[in-house]
Order: sequence, then structure tokens, then C-alpha cells
Amino acid sequence: MPPRRNPRQPLFDINGSIEDVDNDGNMTPEFFNIHSEEIINNIQNERDIYSKLLNGILENSRSTKEKLDMYYDNLQWYHSVFQTSVIIVSTGSTFIQSILDKEKFERLLSLTTISVSTYSGLILSLAKFFKLDEKKENVHNLRERFVELHNRINYQIDLLKPWEKDQYYIDFTLDKMNRWKNIMDGIEKEYLNIIDIKKNLLMEFEKLIDSLVQQKYTTKHKKCKDKENNCQDSYP
Repeated sequence: MPPRRNPRQPLFDINGSIEDVDNDGNMTPEFFNIHSEEIINNIQNERDIYSKLLNGILENSRSTKEKLDMYYDNLQWYHSVFQTSVIIVSTGSTFIQSILDKEKFERLLSLTTISVSTYSGLILSLAKFFKLDEKKENVHNLRERFVELHNRINYQIDLLKPWEKDQYYIDFTLDKMNRWKNIMDGIEKEYLNIIDIKKNLLMEFEKLIDSLVQQKYTTKHKKCKDKENNCQDSYP
């Protein structure tokens, strides 16, 4: 995390020269014109620092969300298997009862009804015991919060993108420098919020998925990434 500047330090040290600032403490145009190159260098350094930090957080949180996606898909698979099996068995039971003579096959139909009811109750009890619905909902909600974090980070990265182009500094003016100062003030505050949000999300991730399951999906995620990289490398 970069050192905090409180109060915010100027982009260029004017050494307190009274001729370099106006009555409101702002940089004078004369001083800006003389030191514009140094100011641009400072802007680019600040830009690179926060761009690297934000992209690092984004990559890390994306990796965690992708593991959540895998875990959610796995829960969804089990949930679908349970629900589908109950539907198939119930439908089969209804079909058998509709085509067989009730008097002639009374015992078989009774046994079928009891078996289907027992099976359905067992499946629903297992789903409740393993808390599939609750886990699915919790994972889904956590995934959405990661998406919100990604959007906040991407917004800050988008603010920095124009400043990555050398052409953007061709018409560098005092107003544009003040615009950068305002952007940096906002990014510094938002960066601290992003760090807090990331910390809370990772804490919930640790509580939701135990270490053994995490290790399983970390290995699975790494294999998927390696496979993607190998496929990309194979293109001419």
C-alpha cells in the first residue's frame, strides 16, 4: 500500500516560495510552465503505482471469484441431480400406476408408492442435511459482491487509462494538472475502501469454504488456467 499523504503533498515541491503560489495557495501559471515536465513525471509515477496496485487487487479477487464459480457450479450439479431424480422417480411412479390394473397389482403399486415417498423424503432430507440451498444462496450472494468490487476497481482503472497515453500530455495545462489532483484525491480514498471491501469478502470466503475445499478448488482453478494458457500458446 502506498504511503498516505496527509495533507496531500503537491505534485512538485515548490519549497514554500511565496512567488510560486497565489493568494489561495494554488500553483502559479509561471511556476507551472517552468516545471511542467517534472510535474508530468510525478503524475506518471503516481499513475503507475496505483495502476499496478488496482490491477493486482483485481487479478487476486477475480481468481477468488472464479473458485467461487466452480464451487457454485458443483453445488448446482448436486442440487440438480437430487431434484431431477425425485422428478423422474415420481413421474415413473405415476406412469406405472396409470397403466397397471389397481386390483391385480395392488401390492406392487402400494410398494411403489411407499418406495417413491421414501426415496423423495430421503433425498430432500439429505439436501437439507448438507444445506445445499443455503450454501448455494450464500455462494451466489458472495459472487455478486465480488462482481461489485470488480466494477469499483475497473472504474478507478478507467480513470487512469487516459493518463497512460503520451498524447494526453501534449496539451498539458494547469487545469489538467488540477484535474489529475482531483482524480488522485478520489482514487486514494476509494483505494482504502476497496482494501476494506476485499478484506471482508476474503474473510467471508474463508468462513464459507473450509481449507480442504479451498485447496481442492485452488488446484482445479490452476489446472484450468494452465489449460487456457496452453490453448492460447498453441495459436499462431
